[in-house]
This record gives sequence, structure tokens and C-alpha cells, in this order.
Amino acid sequence: MRVARVAMKGRRQTRRRYEIIGAGQGVPMTRAAYSFPLMVVAIVAALLVPRLAIGQRGSSQRTGKMQIPVQKSGKVVMEDGTPLPEPVVVEALCAGGMAVPIARTDSKGGFIVGHGRDADVDARLQRGSTGGSGNLAGCLLLARLPGYRSSALRVMDNEAFDLGAIVLQRPAGVEGAMHSATSLRAPKDAQRAFEKAAAAIEKKKWDQARPQLEKAVQIYPEYAAAWFELGRISQSSGDLAQARSAYERSIQADPKFVKPYLHLTGVLHTEKNWRAAADLSATLIKLDPYSFVAAYVFNAVGNLRLGNTAVAEASARQAIKLDTGHLFPEAEYTLGLILGSRGENKEAAEHLRNYLQFAPNSPGAEGIRGRLAELEQSSGAKPAAGQTTPK
Repeated sequence: MRVARVAMKGRRQTRRRYEIIGAGQGVPMTRAAYSFPLMVVAIVAALLVPRLAIGQRGSSQRTGKMQIPVQKSGKVVMEDGTPLPEPVVVEALCAGGMAVPIARTDSKGGFIVGHGRDADVDARLQRGSTGGSGNLAGCLLLARLPGYRSSALRVMDNEAFDLGAIVLQRPAGVEGAMHSATSLRAPKDAQRAFEKAAAAIEKKKWDQARPQLEKAVQIYPEYAAAWFELGRISQSSGDLAQARSAYERSIQADPKFVKPYLHLTGVLHTEKNWRAAADLSATLIKLDPYSFVAAYVFNAVGNLRLGNTAVAEASARQAIKLDTGHLFPEAEYTLGLILGSRGENKEAAEHLRNYLQFAPNSPGAEGIRGRLAELEQSSGAKPAAGQTTPK
């Protein structure tokens, strides 16, 4: 096989905007700001909500290089032998502790690390990510597909051409579904319209997708997947009222279809409807307790705003537990805020330190560093040997 060398930029940090209250609006980062959950609302609004809408990519800042000297291939398979329901992102979890998207599967589950078609896999994801060395030896490879658990494939030899197979398993006790059963019952004309819309969405031609989706739901009003895509297009264009209506129609058509729940929760969060956001995220967590770290973050913030601190803390801790790739540092910040508000400064400092490690260039990071320094001074919670406060 021809040896391919691909230089990939590492350490990506997505630049994001504040949408509510915080440093993005010139508000000073005072101690009081951290004792009240306004700042966490701003962080979640700026970092998490925009990732739910389609057609939005975070611009990224990269430093360093990732050299992949050998073109490597592998496969993602379902435990029950059925085809993959959709293309899957493959991530590498190396010594740095951050999950790095390195490939995307084809329709049959095959993937190639370093292949030109996957050169923009990071940019196509709606999160920044942190890269590391191109030497994958010792790294764990996992597949990301909401609603499923991935086996961990350890790369033993960096010169290996065949990486092997990653297995996806549907966890027990999951009531929700990533794909709506109503799609199978849709008339052929509605399915054809939806397929045309899906092709337009893939090409980011939203204006072409919308009329096809509207045609699909006109033919078949119970088409939950079509309502969901209409909601995403409306949310991306900033029409939250129309997005909310479409998501609600999707949920009404198929209450087990989990995708619209998360996006509707994001809309409710933006609208500061804390009760509805907390309740809906709790419903999503009940339907699928494993797949949506963001649901726990939204639940934590909503309950924090409602004064339900114990529930907020439990959700933030569960988000951190599930987020093995550290893709949602907002959970660390939220928990740090909760702990700091009741004087548990040592543990609060630990979580703020984690947040800054995983999102060092986030809006308001300088103010958070100042608050972290105060917590460390008041509690003696200095970084462990070999650690420093993230810069």
C-alpha cells in the first residue's frame, strides 16, 4: 500500500460567542457572578446550544502537527450484524485524555485514517477537539453513535495497516430510539420527498430541503423525522418559534424518537424557559440515559436556575461521568459553580481547573482563572505536583 503522510493540526479550540450574560457583553467577572448561575447559563448558551443547529461550524485555532505515517483502515460493526443506521465518527482517545475525531465510516462501516475524504472530519463536527501525536500506538479507538455503546479497540502497533473492528451495542434499558418508526410507515411519495431533502441537507442547501420536507409532512403528517429536520433548519436560521413548533410535532408523532427532545431543550434554554427545559431534558434522560451528555448539562442548568441544587449537582456529575472524551467541559464549570456556592472550595477549584484545561480559550476564561486563583488561595487547593493552573 502506498504510504500516505497527512499533517493534521492538533489542539483545536473552538471560538464561541456569549449569547446571554457574561464577559462577551462586557460584564465584569466578579465573585458575585460566580455565586449566581447567570454565568453558567451564558457558557451553556454560547458553547452548547449552537452545536445543536445544523450548518454551523465553530472556527478553530490549531497549533502543532499530527503526523500519520501509515494509512490505516478498520471497520465499525453492529453487534447484532445489522447494517449501520448512519455514518459513524471514529475517535482516538490517547494519553492526552481528549477524544479526537480521526475518521468517518462509509455506508458499510469501513473507515480509513488519514484518507483525504476525512481530512475535514473535525471541521464537520460541531465541537473543537484536541489533537495529539500521530503515533496511535496505545490509543483507544471508539465509534460515536448516539443510542449505542462502543467497544474500545486498542492500537498496539502504529505500523499496523488493519486496525480491526469496533463493535456498537445497544444498551439494555433504553426506551428511546434514534430513528423513528413512523418513517417505515410513510407513503412512498413522502419518503421520496424526504430523501430529496436529506440529499439537499447533505449539501447544505437548506432552501431546497425545506419545501421537500414540507411536502413530506403534508403527505404524511405523522412523519416525525421530517418534522425534526424542519425544526433543525428553522433553528439554524434563528426562527425559534417555528423550530419549537416543528420539534413538538415530531415528538407528538413519535414520543420514543429521541432526537427532537435534545434540540427542543436547546430552544427552551435559549428562551430561558427553565422549568420546561429541566422537565424535557429529564424526559430525554429517562428515554436514553447514556447517549446525550448535553441533556444532563441542560438539566443541571435548568434545575440550578430553579433552585433545585441537589438535582443540578447530580446531573452535572453524571454528565462528567459519561463524558469520557471531555467534549462537554460545561459540566465541569457547572459543578464547580455549584460547589463554590456552598463553600466547598477545594473540589470547586478542581472542576474549574478541569474546565480551563478542556476549554482554555473559551469566552470568559480569564475571569474564571481569577476565580480559580481565589478558590485555591482560600482553600489551599493548589494544583497537584506537576500541574499548573491552565493558561
